Amino acid sequence: EAEGSASGKADGGREGGGCEAAARGPFVAILSEAWELVVGSDLVYNEAGKAMLPRLLGRLLCSRGGARGVSMYYAHTLNRYEFYDRDFFAALEAQGLSYVQAWPQPEGDGGGLGAEGAFSGELFPEQRIVVLRISRAPVDR
Repeated sequence: EAEGSASGKADGGREGGGCEAAARGPFVAILSEAWELVVGSDLVYNEAGKAMLPRLLGRLLCSRGGARGVSMYYAHTLNRYEFYDRDFFAALEAQGLSYVQAWPQPEGDGGGLGAEGAFSGELFPEQRIVVLRISRAPVDR
């Protein structure tokens, strides 16, 4: 907890640190690399993952001294676990990250996620697979 609190101060109060926070501990080598692209699939499946993945991405997508343009393509099953999508998307935004649906091609405006980003209210919402583009820079819809 102390590490998260200390790094939260360095980035304007967001949890988990931002581009300005120094990498510490066993992750120094990973976080100091110059990442150009991050790829992942089905990484949010428990309470820890929906909270920690956005914190890690907030740091990985700061590659090259905080240069914009580093992105993650993340394959995700929407509506797999109750409330996880809502909480995961909120945690991404809390880290200063943007996300849009990259595949399948969304119809119309709004990035294609529709009600899945929030509580849909359906008793058994349909699961569907999407690929999200997550980045620190605002994403063009």
